Amino acid sequence: MLRTPVGLTSVTCTGPPLLVRLLLEVWVVLILEVWVRLLMEVWVRLLMEVWVRLLMEVWVRLLMEVWVRLLMEVWVRLLMEQWVRLLMEVWVRLLMEQWVSCCWGCTCGSCRGRL
Repeated sequence: MLRTPVGLTSVTCTGPPLLVRLLLEVWVVLILEVWVRLLMEVWVRLLMEVWVRLLMEVWVRLLMEVWVRLLMEVWVRLLMEQWVRLLMEVWVRLLMEQWVSCCWGCTCGSCRGRL
């Protein structure tokens, strides 16, 4: 009860005791801090997981596409070069063997005009 000057009515303090107010404030602050921390951690974790997943998927897709494209181009080029080389070697060898056997030392008479 507060003392007042004479003639005035007394005023009483009707709020909760100081200890209860302090406990409530501490609980509110702790709860808010915990919730904010949890929400931030969850949000940051989810955001990072989504970003990492998206970035990894994009990078893996791009790398795989580029790698497969390069690999296929190299393989196709190498295979085509090998096939062309083999075909040319076989064709030239067969042609030369046919020409040499037919034109040099041949007695058949069909290639005498080419000598």
